[in-house]
Formats: sequence, C-alpha cells, structure tokens
Amino acid sequence: MASAEHGRAGLEAVAVKKPCLILLDLMMPEMDGFGFLRALRAKPEWRDIPVVVLTAKDVTADDRRRLAGQADRVLQKGQLSLSDLSDALRSLVAS
Repeated sequence: MASAEHGRAGLEAVAVKKPCLILLDLMMPEMDGFGFLRALRAKPEWRDIPVVVLTAKDVTADDRRRLAGQADRVLQKGQLSLSDLSDALRSLVAS
C-alpha cells in the first residue's frame, strides 16, 4: 500500500508501480481529484485501474457527471461504515 499527498505525487507513484486499486479524495492540494482522474484515464495502460472516490466533499449532480466513466465508485466519508468501505473495495479488487 502506498499513499500520496496530492494528485501529482499520486501520478508519479502510479508510474513507478501500477496499483490494483486507487482510493481517491477529490479535495487535494496542487491537483484535485478531478484533474488526477483526467490525467490517469488519459493513459491507456492505466484505464483499467479501479478508482474509488472517498470524499467528505458534498458531491453535486455536476460532480457526479464529471466522475461518470472516470471513477468506479463514489462514496461519501460520513455516510458509510468501515465495513461498507471494506466490502466495496474487496468487490472491486476481486473483479
């Protein structure tokens, strides 16, 4: 497991070692989650990496449209338990 402080560092980490899943916050310094997803999905070799957005941000209908086809799941931090998160991640990694 690896972590990155912001989107640019995350892209650098993916370039070093392709992860089996990315857990992404939309609110990051330097490059937000939307920019990260655009850059990630622009590379054909990274398009198959599952991305779960886990954010405290109030996700608007416009945000959901922007994430459609980019993120595999969008989860609100305050609305799910650790068990729910674990189940969601496990199902994505298994598929």
